[in-house]
Amino acid sequence: MTAQKFTNDNGMWDGFAGCEQWNETDQPVFREVGNWLIVADRASTGCYHDDDEEMEGLEMPFGFPTQAAAIAFLNGLPETFTPADYGFAPWGAYTAGGKR
Repeated sequence: MTAQKFTNDNGMWDGFAGCEQWNETDQPVFREVGNWLIVADRASTGCYHDDDEEMEGLEMPFGFPTQAAAIAFLNGLPETFTPADYGFAPWGAYTAGGKR
């Protein structure tokens, strides 16, 4: 699957209402890779496993400057994606300086 924009039709706004848009036309984006759902917006990037009923997920503490950059990142992830290879950690594990 390639990266997709949040829409009212795909229900992503229902589960991720706290995501931040870049502007009125550029919505957050997501991609499913294997058993993972990766959600990217202008503030951060979240990663959720499909068997995580609590949706606690993992994060990278940076967002993307544009929607196009987020789409390029998500579409560049390999089908063999593992969160640790990309610096994802439990939410709150990063300090203000971007270090764990």
